[in-house]
Amino acid sequence: MLAFELRKRGFEVEEEWPIPVKWDSIQLDIGFRADLVVNRVVLVELKSLENIAAVHKKVLLTYLRISDKQVGLLINFGEEVLKSGIHRVVNNYEENADRNAGGEQVCRRSKSSAASAPLREMSLE
Repeated sequence: MLAFELRKRGFEVEEEWPIPVKWDSIQLDIGFRADLVVNRVVLVELKSLENIAAVHKKVLLTYLRISDKQVGLLINFGEEVLKSGIHRVVNNYEENADRNAGGEQVCRRSKSSAASAPLREMSLE
């Protein structure tokens, strides 16, 4: 239903998007599958759990790294309030304490490699 509603609003949505994996000399055309990819930019993983564990965010970060995408959403429909179940994960970004002229915090892309970048969760509020 989420994919249908997004398409209805004009978004390009791919479901069960295959993520190829290469390990040593083995190439797997479908190593993993992302639940949704929106506008070829945002990777979305859907859950319906009582609680999201840290491993769920790490899996999403792994998908982002392998697919060379920057932004992912982990959406848990098991939360009492849906807004509480939406987690944004960003690959290869670090928060800086820089502030723009309006006093808002500015995030800048890190030059560090994706493999060494820590998991970053950013609030949607």
